[in-house]
Amino acid sequence: MANSTDPCDHDVYIGPAPASEPETKNVVWIFDNFSNIRYFIDIHSYSEDILYNWGDDQNQSQDPEMNFLNPAFDGKRGVAKDTRYKEYIAAADKAAVLKLAKQMRAAILAVRGRKYTVRQSMSLYPTAGSSDDYAYSRHLDDASKPNIFSYTMEWGSPDNETPFHPPYSEMKYIIQEITAALLQFCLRA
Repeated sequence: MANSTDPCDHDVYIGPAPASEPETKNVVWIFDNFSNIRYFIDIHSYSEDILYNWGDDQNQSQDPEMNFLNPAFDGKRGVAKDTRYKEYIAAADKAAVLKLAKQMRAAILAVRGRKYTVRQSMSLYPTAGSSDDYAYSRHLDDASKPNIFSYTMEWGSPDNETPFHPPYSEMKYIIQEITAALLQFCLRA
């Protein structure tokens, strides 16, 4: 996995404990206190991607027992293109998240022709404990919680000299693209 228990690893340090950081505590509190939430988007830079679950391994919809809750698969997750493990996602859920992601991508394309890629989070690199996976996983861990379709939307292009912090002249266009995607998301969700 692309995570680290080393507090000096500023890119992928996982923190001292689950939900230990204030920002994470806030998200958990919101989910716990507003049971009508059904959608979630984590927006950050940089890449032109609309990512969907899962980040811990490649998806499959055939074997519901092969999932993050099953300890029989501990130590087997997070290896791209292997055959030992693939994370379960219900076929209907995958179809729903793909449909909405493609609608958001079309809205971005209409702004100025930028082609964001819709893909599973794992296709970038394996992750564990990401916010979109957490949001989606809650109903699998506790059936009384709602199913939340979740995404990570990455904006900004490696074509920019400073892709994490593009100049404002470029950022204005990015804001228009992401706004178009979010409006489409709100209309379709």
